[in-house]
Amino acid sequence: MVYFNLQETAEYKRGLEYEIKAQNIIKKFEKVDIIVTCHNSDYDFKDSNNITYEVKNDAKSCITNNFFMTYKQKFNNKNEYQPAGISNSKSDFHMLRYGEYFYKIKTTILKMIIFEHKYKDIYFDNNRGDTIVGLKIPVKDLEPYVIKYLIEY
Repeated sequence: MVYFNLQETAEYKRGLEYEIKAQNIIKKFEKVDIIVTCHNSDYDFKDSNNITYEVKNDAKSCITNNFFMTYKQKFNNKNEYQPAGISNSKSDFHMLRYGEYFYKIKTTILKMIIFEHKYKDIYFDNNRGDTIVGLKIPVKDLEPYVIKYLIEY
């Protein structure tokens, strides 16, 4: 069995950069402190009002006009799919990167949109031999429900 250090992956490092940017936005606009950072599937960070956030750095979203949301995964050493991504999230809000913006949306609303629209499953294998299953959610489907924040570079 091959193990890897998640914190050494390029995906993690790119995501961490945007988690920090999302934290700074929440601190500034919600006037809170960040009290917990969490590096598991529950959420990415929690503010001093006990509100939790999941950050998604979807760099291709502004090209495709879709957000890709993972919901299950089959690891290379397993035969069955496991819940992943949005299925595991315990966050109150998702912060979705869309170009130079973050779209903040309640996780319950995001899940409701996914459930109501029944988007087509997309399968792909990552470079570790895992099979990822997710959905392409059109940005236009979420825009009525989001608060937009300009990401300061």
